[in-house]
Amino acid sequence: MLLYRQGEPVTEILRIIEGNVRVKDVLGDLHAQYAANLTGVARMQALARDYGPDMLAACMAEIVARSEAAMVGAIAELPRGTWHFEDVLDDTGPDTEPVPFRLALTVEDGRIICDWEGTGDQRPAGINAYMQYTRSYCIAAIKAVTLPRAAQNFGIIRCIEIRAPEGCYVNPRPGAASGARAVNANRIYEVVMGALAQIVPDRVIAASSGFTNPKVSGMVSPHTGKPFLAWMTAIGGVGAHRHCDGQEATTSPTNGTNTPVEVQEMNAPVFVHRMELVPDSAGAGQFRGGMAMRKDVELLAENGLVTNLGDRNVTGPYGLESGLPGTKAATILNPGTPGEQRLHSKGTYTLEKGDIISLRTAGAGGFGDPALRDPDAVLRDVAHGLVSREAARTVYKVAFAPAGNAVDRAATRLLREGAPSPAK
Repeated sequence: MLLYRQGEPVTEILRIIEGNVRVKDVLGDLHAQYAANLTGVARMQALARDYGPDMLAACMAEIVARSEAAMVGAIAELPRGTWHFEDVLDDTGPDTEPVPFRLALTVEDGRIICDWEGTGDQRPAGINAYMQYTRSYCIAAIKAVTLPRAAQNFGIIRCIEIRAPEGCYVNPRPGAASGARAVNANRIYEVVMGALAQIVPDRVIAASSGFTNPKVSGMVSPHTGKPFLAWMTAIGGVGAHRHCDGQEATTSPTNGTNTPVEVQEMNAPVFVHRMELVPDSAGAGQFRGGMAMRKDVELLAENGLVTNLGDRNVTGPYGLESGLPGTKAATILNPGTPGEQRLHSKGTYTLEKGDIISLRTAGAGGFGDPALRDPDAVLRDVAHGLVSREAARTVYKVAFAPAGNAVDRAATRLLREGAPSPAK
């Protein structure tokens, strides 16, 4: 059915949509998407008028052909063969089994194949990843290590083949629920990265924190008297690279950032008590991963629900080349009180006024041996409160002068050589 007819919205269809959502502002989103599409159409039509449709089509074909040639050339620089990697999704809800992600990545002449044979079966939960989702994040990972600055078009996509058995978790049969599939984005991307790390280790990143993405909802907001629904996303850090630390508070591969606290408090009956980086949470390495994020949110309405969506509560984000994994994620209800409760990463729970949910992402994985990290970088992290003095000594093997504001080079050398260091 048409949402718009001859440029005008079809009122009856919009009324059906409005009658089946809790928050009516979604109609504004639909109108905005329609306007954006019209803008794209108008600009394409303008190019056709200025240069003629034949010239426009020829230029488009040339761009695609050049991109394909560049991708074939980039693949030619890679070794031929098949590399395997696997990781796991914690589960698909309370009391469910983990989902194994298994990949065989093959490099052939002019083509890269991602074969997901052996990945777990689709699940009776609203979290399956349909093939177009799987394909998108496979392509994103491969492009990131082959032609990161090239324009994205079908010339590049044509060189990448994605295979997955029908009925598996990353290619479910039609009818499988998938509304919460976003939790799989990191896992698909990172499994492909893990395979590529065996081919081009200088171009990849370790596993990232991901995010916790709960929805807090209720029937009556004390601010508006209307139903409310708010995403209270907390975003951790990016995995480390061979040449640099992972970035803080940024999603990978989507490059999103945390919504400002003020915006969330303005649009939902919540109060954010804290939003901070978690010390000692990043995977240690010669280059450390991005830090975990902690966000404590209080419900101001009389009651509500939290529908959690996260992962990495069981298995932390992996490190590479002796880099350590990041810390695991957690969601805590009313932290520091007698009624403190650990919530499942994909569970739904009732909330009462004054309840606080503490969202804690995983830390991102590190790259390289922590004992090879620049001692001055460790000192800087300690000064910023990102790494404790204890972790500096036990994990990074860095000792400080008595005042604590400088590296003790001699003691650090002894620590890193495995000899007992003088007491400090």
